[in-house]
Amino acid sequence: MIRLFTISNEVHIQNLLEGCTLQPYFVTFLATEYAGLKQELHQEESLAFSLNEHGYCMLVLETSDNGNSAFGNLGVNDLLDSGPEYVEIVRLSDEVSVFRACFLLDNECLVMLYAVKGTLEPQLERRLSSFAEEAIQ
Repeated sequence: MIRLFTISNEVHIQNLLEGCTLQPYFVTFLATEYAGLKQELHQEESLAFSLNEHGYCMLVLETSDNGNSAFGNLGVNDLLDSGPEYVEIVRLSDEVSVFRACFLLDNECLVMLYAVKGTLEPQLERRLSSFAEEAIQ
């Protein structure tokens, strides 16, 4: 089964740091990605920050071990069919690589999709790998 996490604010990052089953390298990477977006987008320190207010969204795919797949129900196929702006594979350690995909849904909505390489169902893994390879060529 694939679960989908949405990251749009500090609370979501804190929840990932405190109680998720994602690999530590991956959680640290996601927190760094969020911090970078916050630094680029957030101008007023006195106001609470949310990626949604700026038209951004971070989506994280996590798989579980029960063998079921909710892949089709998440809308990820529709997202991939829309055509990503780019997909890249980011190496976090010798053992962990992550897909980072960017989708511009319209002029006001940018979605960043993250998933640990090697943990997705084969169809999704192939599609993301194919997009990443096309970007290299």
